[in-house]
Amino acid sequence: MKGKWLAAFFAILFTVLVGIYLILSKQNREILLIWGTQDTEITREMIKDIRSFLPHLQFKPVEDVGHGIIFQQPGIINTLIIDFLMNS
Repeated sequence: MKGKWLAAFFAILFTVLVGIYLILSKQNREILLIWGTQDTEITREMIKDIRSFLPHLQFKPVEDVGHGIIFQQPGIINTLIIDFLMNS
């Protein structure tokens, strides 16, 4: 029973996220996505899907960090965000 509820939850979540991505894709603004290459929560396949929806996306992978990227490499994250804001 738990597996069915979990599957239903993720199906609903995916539908909501696709709707959000579609709305964002129609806006003429830059978007920054920073992703840790060792992230097991947000998979490479999910990143591929996100990138296909968002043409104005600036994708910045960070090697050897996971989902807690902001805690694992705060200096790199701060630099990426500042560069993005200064150049957008």
